[in-house]
Formats: sequence, C-alpha cells, structure tokens
Amino acid sequence: MLPKTYKMADDFDTALVNFLATASNSEAIVERIPIRHLVADVTAGRYQLNLPFQRKPQWKLSMKQKWILDLILGGQPDGLAVSRRGNISRGINGANRIRAILGFVNNQYSIPIGKYLVWFSAIPQEHADGKKRNIQKVLSHDGRERLLEFRIGATIRNGLTDAQEIKWYRDMNVNMVAHSKGQILVSELFGQECRFSENVLRVFPVLKDRFNLPYEPEDDDSLGTFLAEKLGVQANPMHEDDIKEYLTMTIANIFNLLVNGKTYDGGWAGAMDIGVMQTNAHIFRAIFEDLELSPQLQAELISPSDSKKRKFVPNAWICSYLLGPIAWSIGNLQPTVVATWRDFLSRCNANTIFMTYQDEVNKLKDEDAVAKKYRIAWERVDALVGVNHAN
Repeated sequence: MLPKTYKMADDFDTALVNFLATASNSEAIVERIPIRHLVADVTAGRYQLNLPFQRKPQWKLSMKQKWILDLILGGQPDGLAVSRRGNISRGINGANRIRAILGFVNNQYSIPIGKYLVWFSAIPQEHADGKKRNIQKVLSHDGRERLLEFRIGATIRNGLTDAQEIKWYRDMNVNMVAHSKGQILVSELFGQECRFSENVLRVFPVLKDRFNLPYEPEDDDSLGTFLAEKLGVQANPMHEDDIKEYLTMTIANIFNLLVNGKTYDGGWAGAMDIGVMQTNAHIFRAIFEDLELSPQLQAELISPSDSKKRKFVPNAWICSYLLGPIAWSIGNLQPTVVATWRDFLSRCNANTIFMTYQDEVNKLKDEDAVAKKYRIAWERVDALVGVNHAN
C-alpha cells in the first residue's frame, strides 16, 4: 500500500502505534500449501473463496489458461492471503488463482501448448468427438501428481474480526490498478465503517443482495424501492457481467449527489446529514409521485444501455441518463426542482432525454467533468420547461 501523507507528526505517531498494536494481536505465519490440499479444502467447504466484500470473479478463460501455464513452466506464483478461523480458511486474496486451479483440475478447460490442448486427467466426451480430437492430450500420471504436490505460499493470520479482514483486503488492493473504484467501494460498504455506508444500504437496499445481507420490512418503503417501481426496472448489482461494480458505484454516486450535491469519485464527499438525506429523499419521491410516464419513455427506461461495456445496465440506472441529474439538482437545491422535473418527465417520449441533454453530456469524456454533466442536464431541462411554459 502506498504511504499516506500526514499533516502532523502526531498523526503518524498515532497511526504507527495503532498499526503495531494490530500487528501484535494478529501475527502472520507463512505456510506452503500443496495444491492437492487447496483443492480438497475448497471442495469440502473448509476454504471459502467468495467473501461478500470481495470483487466478483475476474479472470476469463484465457487468463486462467495463461496462469496455469505460467505456473507449470515457471512455478513462482504470487502468494495467497488467508484468514483462518478455527478449521475454516477464508481466502482474503488469491481467489482467481484458486479458481483457475480448480477449473483445470476438474477438467473444465484445457491448456493450449503448441499444437496440443492438454487436459488434466481426461478428455471430456464433447471434445473427444470433435474435429480437434487428434491434438487433445492428457497430463501423465506423474505430471498430475507433481502439479498437485506443488506448494503455493500463503500468508496466514489467525483470529481476525470481520473489520480486520476487510482492512487487510483493502490495504492489499486499494492502490492496485487491478481493482476498480467500484470494487474498492464494495469492501468499504460491507465494512460499514464510514459515515455513509449504513445510510446507502437504507436508501438503496438492493445493495444488500451484493453483500448477502437480509432485507428488513422497512426496505419496502425505501427511496430505492420506490424508484425501481416507478421506473419499471431495478438495478442488479449481482449481474455477472458487472465485474467492476458499476451499479454499486452508480448507486453511491446518486446517494452522494442526493445528500449534498457532490459526486462520488472513489471517495465520499461532503457532509452526511441525516435530516438533509430524509428531506431530499422526500423531494425525490415528490417528483415521481402519481406521475404518469408515457409508454415510450417507460420502454426506453427499461431498455439496455447502448454502451457495449454496460449492456447489462438498463437506461434508468445509467447515472447520467436521469437519476444523476435529478439527484444533483436536489442536492444543490435548485429552485422549482420538483415542478421542473415533473413537467419535463410528463412530456417525455422516446429520445426526449437524448435530444434534450444526453447527447451533449455523452460527449464530455473528461472524468473531472462529471458534475458538469449533471449541471448541463439540469440547465437544458430547466430551459426547455421554461420555453414550454412561455408557449
């Protein structure tokens, strides 16, 4: 993890004392674990790969094949990070590597080596009967045994709490390019250590699916549930294609805009005032309450995004499409916000949003211009409504 900049020497002294206290309470040990044991432990449930605060599986088939080939040819993989609770090992880091091992050992895929496709123990029937049957091969018994006995290094810490596990995970990954802002956000929200986390889950309880948290009866009355019903479609943070946690980031951004008019960009900005949150959530509801949306707009809302990378996201949950500009205008306390948005939405048909502001804001590529997009959207809507009233 990159060094943190401290304003005062005392701040560093305090951080150092806290670090040493934590380290002394959870001393790490290093083990070298045979692949055979890793496979057996995962299969038996003694090794947990999918912890709720982690990012979703990332590696595509080609990445798994390359890693296994590098392992066989090089034999120097990065080590694992494991939190051990009794007889259960919890994989804090290295889950993609273990999934790659499991897939190969279970004959889910082969490794291309030269003109051959090499399987671990058997050629699956669907491949044996295929056109490439003459170049399919199986590892020898000796080769399989040597691979299964290969030992992967693991840093193991015992007795960690949930909060300590999450901190360890974040400390390893927060400054790595491989982890997106959304993936880091997931670990922060699950830890519920920041002043925003609990309230984000309260306003948008759909995120509870991502963290395997139980729903509460009051979730039915939340703003997020209300908006999903009015828009005709819910965000799905569990979608398997959302590997960078785009929808979790979208919800965080809408929430931060709603609370104080500032964008979320890898960190919470502005104040977290419960009273303001409740007031602004009420304003958001007032915009859509008893509002009749045209069938054309409803169809557009539930349609998938035009973005090739975000086909899994319906238009309604593309932040810059509608909910972001509305939340920005509420968070910045624009005058006549309810009347303006109600008037605009009541007039919307297919492509109205695109022609009014979406085409323009989509051309702004600079990440620093995110807030500018919402301001432009509000200005275009406000101007259009004003013209309509004048006519």
